[in-house]
Amino acid sequence: MAFQDYLLTVDHPDRCSDDEIVKNCTVFTNICTTLDTISSKIRMKFQEPRDEDYDILQKALQNLDYLWKNAGLSYTPKLHSELVHAMEQMREC
Repeated sequence: MAFQDYLLTVDHPDRCSDDEIVKNCTVFTNICTTLDTISSKIRMKFQEPRDEDYDILQKALQNLDYLWKNAGLSYTPKLHSELVHAMEQMREC
């Protein structure tokens, strides 16, 4: 959270409120963590996925969709392919 701590010290007339900075830093940190979880489930190299791996992936995809909306980000083709096709690709590969 060093970046957040730095942003909270900035003194500028157009600066967001402390609450807005904390909210945005939290959302984007959670997006990065969720993307990491999704990637780790999709790229399992040494074993066959178990039912719990599919459950974790499904929950992470739902969480990413929620966080993405919360951050006000647009749905690009790359995000669409991850949200819609990641599970089926994991099952097929």
